[in-house]
Amino acid sequence: MIDDFATKCAALAVRVAGIDQAAASRLESELRKRHGGQLVKIERPLVTYEMISEGLRQSKPVARIADEIGVSRATLYRRLKARKSHSTSP
Repeated sequence: MIDDFATKCAALAVRVAGIDQAAASRLESELRKRHGGQLVKIERPLVTYEMISEGLRQSKPVARIADEIGVSRATLYRRLKARKSHSTSP
């Protein structure tokens, strides 16, 4: 048995979700079919100042804007702070 991501996911499904071994084998097979040989990359969403400012112009709460963009409120505030520090002239 190969000790990789697909195998570990199938074993976890057996242990946590209580699925039977046949279902775990199908899960592992499907994972290999869909993602075999490919690196799975998790990308961070692009957050632009324009996306944030549009929500603020519509008087949306920051938490709602963050949910819609798919990031945390802290990320929004960091982006706003970065924009502010770049636009301030000495």
